[in-house]
Amino acid sequence: VDELLHRMGLYEDRNRMLNEYSRGMQQRVAFAQAIIGEPKILILDEPTAGLDPIWRKEIRSIIKEMTNSGCAALISSHILAEIELECDRAIIIDKGNTIKEGKIDELISVGRQYSVVVSEFKRGLITGIEKIGKVIEIDGNKLRIELKPGYSPQDIIEIVNKKKVDIVSISIFKVALEDIFSELVKEKK
Repeated sequence: VDELLHRMGLYEDRNRMLNEYSRGMQQRVAFAQAIIGEPKILILDEPTAGLDPIWRKEIRSIIKEMTNSGCAALISSHILAEIELECDRAIIIDKGNTIKEGKIDELISVGRQYSVVVSEFKRGLITGIEKIGKVIEIDGNKLRIELKPGYSPQDIIEIVNKKKVDIVSISIFKVALEDIFSELVKEKK
């Protein structure tokens, strides 16, 4: 117990009443209670809520240590960026219904998106691109394109070149789990 209190930064305050603890300290106590028996299955609801960035990182580290040691962790959270960091798999739920589930890498790669900066816009450029993907966003001369399966950035280059437009740059656009969640919920409605 003492070792866990030290790890959770609570040892010096161990004799204080729980209601005297800050929100973050109470959250760390709750987490310590969940892991004290070294469970084989860990069920956590918003385990980093109310914690500062240092403690968020420490909790993620402990969860990772436990899962690396064979513990299965089920985490419910609205902080999808943390789910990306903590989990191998995710289930996306909206209003109690499962929308999508799978490995994090697979869910994120669903949206193979690229940021393309062109020298200028010409008539028909968007129409050409929409044959191989979907234009997600246009900002000046910058396009964000999500490619359909089977297409590659080379296909973007060919379409843009056919329109006699120069590509200034093309790069992978990192899609976050939060973006995927938003898209899936919009599609459902």
